[in-house]
Amino acid sequence: MSLAGACAAVMSHGTLEACPLAMTSLLYLQLKAIWMQFRCWNLGGLLILLCGLLLSGCGEAATVYPLNEELARSSVQKAMQAWVDGKSPADLKPDIIVGDQAWEQGRRLAAFQVVSDEETSDGSNLHIRVLRTFDDKGVKSESRVTYIVGTTPVVTIFPQ
Repeated sequence: MSLAGACAAVMSHGTLEACPLAMTSLLYLQLKAIWMQFRCWNLGGLLILLCGLLLSGCGEAATVYPLNEELARSSVQKAMQAWVDGKSPADLKPDIIVGDQAWEQGRRLAAFQVVSDEETSDGSNLHIRVLRTFDDKGVKSESRVTYIVGTTPVVTIFPQ
C-alpha cells in the first residue's frame, strides 16, 4: 500500500489507530525509510573506511637508519678475525650480530681479505666484498662474498 492509500484508509476510519492496514503500511514505510538511511549510512561509512585504509599508506616514508661506515668496516674486520680465531657468531653478541651460514655450520676460516675498492653503500647499509679462504680438514678453498652491514640500531652482518 502506498502512502496515499494509507492516508485514504485512515480518513475512511477516522483515526490512525482504527485502521490496522494503515498502521501496518505507515510502519512499513517508516521502517523502509530507516533502512534506506541505514543503508546509505552503511555505504557512506564503508566508503569512508575504504578511503581511510587507502590513505593510511600515504604519509611518512619508512625510517631510514643512518650508516656509520667506519663502524661497519671495523665490525666486519672484527667478525672475520673472530672467525679465524675459532670463535662463534654468538661470541660477538650483543655488539655484533652475524648471520653467516658457513660460519654457523662450522666451516673453518683460515684467512680473509676485505676488497675495499668494491665497497658500495645504499645509505642504510654498507656492502663489503670479502675474499675468504677456508681450510676444511686440509682442503683449502676460496670464495668471494658480499656482506651487507648495517650499523643502526645494532651492527648486523649478513651475506648477500
